[in-house]
Parts: sequence; structure tokens; C-alpha cells
Amino acid sequence: MTYHEPSDYGKLLEGMRALIILKRDKMKELKKQIKIAVEEVGFQVFLRAEGYALMKDESVGILGLPHIRVAFAENVCSIWIRDPYSLKLDLLNMAGYSPRKYYEEILNVMKKLKEVLESFKKYAEIVTISIPE
Repeated sequence: MTYHEPSDYGKLLEGMRALIILKRDKMKELKKQIKIAVEEVGFQVFLRAEGYALMKDESVGILGLPHIRVAFAENVCSIWIRDPYSLKLDLLNMAGYSPRKYYEEILNVMKKLKEVLESFKKYAEIVTISIPE
């Protein structure tokens, strides 16, 4: 399947999510590893009430483009794409992206986050990850 329209990428983004239920004493280390992994691939970590917003830079959030959210609640970490269908061409252009390039950057970060979560599998009750391969 060939993707061209922002809505095509929105569908793919909507399906990206992850969840880990972890031993409580490992959550601090998970948070640290998430930050390290995200920064390694050129994204920044912005603090939010529930956890983190992960973006290339803050202009992504200001423009209202989709971005990765990470929430922490006790021993649970949930990761999803906020506003997956808000891929507006004019906003993407203002940020210097095509729909494909933007999608690929988010996919790259999600793959990195998948590696992090899988490295904690032995301490987890549940790990579910849904991203396109």
C-alpha cells in the first residue's frame, strides 16, 4: 500500500501504542531509559502532568501536530500518539515536514521506545506494543 495523504498517515499513527505494567521499583529506571532513548534519536522530552510529551522541538506542540505522549500511573506506563489525525499540510510545511517524513520520525522514536520497553520485559506483568514494522 502506498501512502500519500495525511489521513493515511493518521491511520497509521492512531494504531501506534504501547503499555507496560512493571514492578514499581523499576519505574524510575524506565523513565530514565525512555528519556535517554528519545534524546538519542533527536527528540526532546517535555514534562506534562501525566508524564512526557515527546517531540522534535516545541514548535510541533505549538502547531498542534501529532506527537508521542507517555503517561505514568503507579506501576503502569502507557504510550500513544496524541491527535494522530491532526496532520495538516499547512502546519507540516510550517514545521518543515512532509507527511511521510513526519510519520517516519515518529515511527523511528516508537521503534526506539519498543526496544526500551522490551528491555524491561523480565520485570513486567504485561508488555503490549503496537507499531508498524
